[in-house]
Amino acid sequence: MKLKKKAKVMIVVSIVASLLSGCGFGEKQIEYERLVKALDEGDIATIIDTSDTGFASIIQSYGLVQKKKDQENQTNVTVENTKAKSVLNIRENIAYGVTSKDLRTFIENDKNKESELAKDIYSNKLFVYESNNFKSKDREIEASKVHYIFNTLKGISSIKPTRDTRGGDEPNSIFYNLTEEEFKNILNDDLKLNYSKFREAKVSLYFSDSRDRKNNPLKITRIRIGIGFEEKQNNQNIESFISISEEFDYKVSNEKNRKEFIRLTQEYSL
Repeated sequence: MKLKKKAKVMIVVSIVASLLSGCGFGEKQIEYERLVKALDEGDIATIIDTSDTGFASIIQSYGLVQKKKDQENQTNVTVENTKAKSVLNIRENIAYGVTSKDLRTFIENDKNKESELAKDIYSNKLFVYESNNFKSKDREIEASKVHYIFNTLKGISSIKPTRDTRGGDEPNSIFYNLTEEEFKNILNDDLKLNYSKFREAKVSLYFSDSRDRKNNPLKITRIRIGIGFEEKQNNQNIESFISISEEFDYKVSNEKNRKEFIRLTQEYSL
């Protein structure tokens, strides 16, 4: 009897451990290789669940957090957020969209929040992406902060994910912790960040399922990048962290996005 109870306990422990690790009991690993190879090659049609006519809605966010000490040894924090929503025509490699930016500054551990300031820099400004460049009629827009990352991960297929999750309470995803050398080769060739000290770089890929299925091939639904580093300004060390996220609509929604593309095209032409 005791052996049976012990066996039952071991089975329960195994199931719980499996769920906590993000895996279903007895489930296969995520079949990510095909899509990661396509990501490496910039094969957008394979990566994204576009409409039959080649349109895809993309939601982006670019966040920058900077911390620096003042003369009173207080930590001043600046948080900059840039968001964009666009519709991409993958056949012509052109996109139209709108972008907004806000800024917040405060002193770390200021309980009264008297130091906090927040302001909108710009809101719903139109831009166009063409020939791998972002342009806008508004000079105040920082095109470098509106940045597609799905076609700038060249070399990602040459490294192995450090972790994956599939099923359970977590999304189907894989994670990479990049070394500084991998960061330079895969990300910073395009981002061109100047830094004095590298801290970390992480890439997360989220998938529509754990594997390809009949009439429903696997797609990437989201890409996230996090980069931590230090930089020097006027001989002062600044701790910086950048987060970039890109989300893609499913085919059902993208079928409707052709009209939005036409509307944005006409609005930008005015």
